[in-house]
Amino acid sequence: MTEKEVKGRLSLVRFGGLVVTIMTFVILVAMIFLFGQLTTSGGQMVQDALLYIVLGTVIAAVVSIVFYFLYRAYLMRRMQS
Repeated sequence: MTEKEVKGRLSLVRFGGLVVTIMTFVILVAMIFLFGQLTTSGGQMVQDALLYIVLGTVIAAVVSIVFYFLYRAYLMRRMQS
């Protein structure tokens, strides 16, 4: 496996992680509009939903980052052998 192939694969994984993170955010925001009521007393539901949206997006980003570094380590080990 050449260095160019490794860089190409890592670039694809980085882009995929970004897409997964953005799509997680978009889907969680869309769920508010599809299944929730935005107009409640004091907007409490919006505040509660915002917490879950941010938390879900951060979790997706962290999982993507961890996957990237694990995949990079795998590719580097494979390239050395």
